[in-house]
Amino acid sequence: MVNELISLLLVLVVAIAVAGSVCGLYSLGILLWYGPSAKGAASPAGVAGNSGAATVEGQAPVAAGDRGGRRAAAVVCFGACAVIVLFALWLIIPIFH
Repeated sequence: MVNELISLLLVLVVAIAVAGSVCGLYSLGILLWYGPSAKGAASPAGVAGNSGAATVEGQAPVAAGDRGGRRAAAVVCFGACAVIVLFALWLIIPIFH
């Protein structure tokens, strides 16, 4: 009985950690993709409150040339999310078959 309870708690902790990791990576990807833009640049469609000159307090706006690196990093974050989800499915599917 105690071993089953420990196993349940371990699975719960791992599931929460994996879900948190996926959410954190996805949030970071969105932040990198739609992050603070250069002054005067067009704001992304659908981003509420972004005037195109948004900056994080204490940080300079991102230059237009830096956007390529930020977009590449965002794609890496989204790809990592996909890999984590596909790996989790690969681990879970044999249980049901």
